[in-house]
Amino acid sequence: MKRKFKRIHLLVFMVLSIMIAGCSSNEDVMTKAVEELEYDVLVPSYIPAEFELEQVIYEGDLFLLTYSNADNTSYVEISQRQYARALHSERLLEYTEKGVDPYEANPDLSYQMIDNFVGEYKLNDHVNGLNLSYEFIPAIPKTEIDWYPFYRIVSVGIDEEEFQKVIKSLE
Repeated sequence: MKRKFKRIHLLVFMVLSIMIAGCSSNEDVMTKAVEELEYDVLVPSYIPAEFELEQVIYEGDLFLLTYSNADNTSYVEISQRQYARALHSERLLEYTEKGVDPYEANPDLSYQMIDNFVGEYKLNDHVNGLNLSYEFIPAIPKTEIDWYPFYRIVSVGIDEEEFQKVIKSLE
């Protein structure tokens, strides 16, 4: 019986060690990305209570954070790259200046300003609930910077209010 208890104790210790190492590894990767990347790396200061940081990837100019709930049915994923290739930055800046939204007639896609960001906001249905995405750049005139970093945040299974809170908390 004592031997069985020791094995269980050892197993629990090993699992906890792996979990702690994984967390510190994610933190180390985040720190490294913030220090090395040539653009502002954004990390949320707010994530819904039931979510935990699951994965951090830093490869080349890509930085990716994934937060999910315990059963992985809901998640928030934040990806970042050095250059905004996927968005028409000139059109987004025109929107910030004149308010012209080319998607005005489409209820599932629109341009939106959220805090200091401007981007394409999409709303879709998903098997696990609402799917929201926001592809954005900083709302800074082109004359002040040479290029725009590209940010994308996607969520499944959280409501729009929570999604917006995550965006507004990006620092």
